[in-house]
Amino acid sequence: MTDSLWDPEVPRKYRDILDVEWQGVRSHNRANALSRAAQFSPFAALVGFDDEISETARLTMDRIELSDEKREEIEIALQAVITGKQEADFTFFVEDSLKSGGSYETARGRVVKFKEFEKIICLEDGVFIPVSDIVDIEIL
Repeated sequence: MTDSLWDPEVPRKYRDILDVEWQGVRSHNRANALSRAAQFSPFAALVGFDDEISETARLTMDRIELSDEKREEIEIALQAVITGKQEADFTFFVEDSLKSGGSYETARGRVVKFKEFEKIICLEDGVFIPVSDIVDIEIL
């Protein structure tokens, strides 16, 4: 069997199409340059890798250990806002669900409910705050 590129029969077999200029696919419109270039654009070979990098770079804070004096100060302020229905700013720790640590958030409002057994306060806008996570209360 001979190689078809050097086979002397190839020119004879395909002489009717060898010198015909190719006109492209006639049933489709020619794509614009941007569409043709899109096939060479980079793609994300590692799907989700950028998200993992961003998550690793995201910083969290450690929980502050409060002194006994500060804890007592918070208890006194908490009793005042629960009984007096006063508005206050509550700064509390929120545990991060994806990595160790978390962040500190501040919520403003009045305490409408105190769940004594769970040690959780509920503000008028529906925010629930565990008392053990509160690091500061500023009565307004």
